[in-house]
Amino acid sequence: MKCWNCKDMTLVWGGDEDSINEDGELEIVTNLYCPACDAIVFFHHGPRFKNMPDWAKDLLRNEPEVH
Repeated sequence: MKCWNCKDMTLVWGGDEDSINEDGELEIVTNLYCPACDAIVFFHHGPRFKNMPDWAKDLLRNEPEVH
């Protein structure tokens, strides 16, 4: 995918993270960046597990962040 700012530089995948959306559903957030202009793009995919049980959602909400 090309950078919308630079127009011809290919965006680099920065990683995927699990996230809880406003409806309490798990989604994936993919981040991409441009090595030329340092633009950052976030894509929200989801919900990842639409029928995830509440106990599993609670585990993910309480999971410590890794820095």
